[in-house]
Amino acid sequence: MSTVFKIAEDLRALDELLDECGGELTPETEPIFEAFFAELATDQEAKLDNYAHLISELNRQAVAARATAEGFARVARARERSVDRIKDRLLWFMQGTGQKKALTTSGWTFAVQANGGKDPVLINDGVSTEDVPAAYLRITVEIDKDKVRDAIKAGESIDFATLGERGVHLRLKP
Repeated sequence: MSTVFKIAEDLRALDELLDECGGELTPETEPIFEAFFAELATDQEAKLDNYAHLISELNRQAVAARATAEGFARVARARERSVDRIKDRLLWFMQGTGQKKALTTSGWTFAVQANGGKDPVLINDGVSTEDVPAAYLRITVEIDKDKVRDAIKAGESIDFATLGERGVHLRLKP
């Protein structure tokens, strides 16, 4: 059975043969074309079916793998929350019992430590960006591509942008 690449290669060879014959089938070339297209009809359908089955199977495996990954991610998040709760309880215990020094067991050392990094900034309740001087605001500016698209489609002359072409994709239907 020919591959899709072999079929395409054969089509190019037949196209060249037609060019050599001036676009006309001759008694010598007609049987070549008939044989090719008879084989192509069989090979193409089987090959395309095989590709579609492969794509379908890989899609099914991807969906199953994603579901498995999501399940593992849920378990990981649950374990992380459990770790946080247990550590919070141990911190509560150590602070509540006035433990200033590290506690050491036969296998572990427990110590209450201050967090590193920058000092946290706590914004007072009810304060909005309108209440804060501009020097303390971070402003992000970006191009509104929806407005640019609408303007170009409405016929406005925009010298800094153009509309691109949409891509294509292959759709398979069983």
